[in-house]
Amino acid sequence: MRLTSIVVLLAASACARGDDPPARADGRFSLADSGAAAAASQPDTLPAHAVVLPDSFGPELMRQCSRSAPQEVRGFWTPGPAEVNAFEKALAPKLQAALDSIGGLGEPLLRGEDYVRQYVGVVTRDGRRIVYVNADHYPAEYRVAPDGSALAEADSSWRRSPQMVCDGGHYFFGAEYDPATGDVYALYFNVLG
Repeated sequence: MRLTSIVVLLAASACARGDDPPARADGRFSLADSGAAAAASQPDTLPAHAVVLPDSFGPELMRQCSRSAPQEVRGFWTPGPAEVNAFEKALAPKLQAALDSIGGLGEPLLRGEDYVRQYVGVVTRDGRRIVYVNADHYPAEYRVAPDGSALAEADSSWRRSPQMVCDGGHYFFGAEYDPATGDVYALYFNVLG
């Protein structure tokens, strides 16, 4: 019910401006599409489901227990909203394709926009500056009120400190992005224990 209210409000707002509401390929409205468009039009703004953690958290984020993460790291840096938004745009189709490929394997269909994301910049052994994302499944209906504002989350610890989960399968993932090339070249889901 709450998600339906959000969709109606966002669609009504778009139509009042004379815009068509964003729709997915299957014809459904997508909050991720509207959020990505808003972030793209405001390159200095992070999406509501994203946080850039201080680079001091980098070493902890690299110690994943159920999936790969960047290895042979030389240091860390803090990516800005422009790098995060570019990563989000490049990641969205790859993530959704990966999630769609596992649908029907006894798991409910998952949506890419339902993950909260923690970003940190990584300097690789060869000196490349990449961006790493650590993501947890946390659907928007638990984070966004019907008027589109952020809810006071029951658990907002993901905004303040690294979230580490062993096992969990497709409900948790990490990915690597090269801002110099615009490529997402690694996407790893946690293993199931």
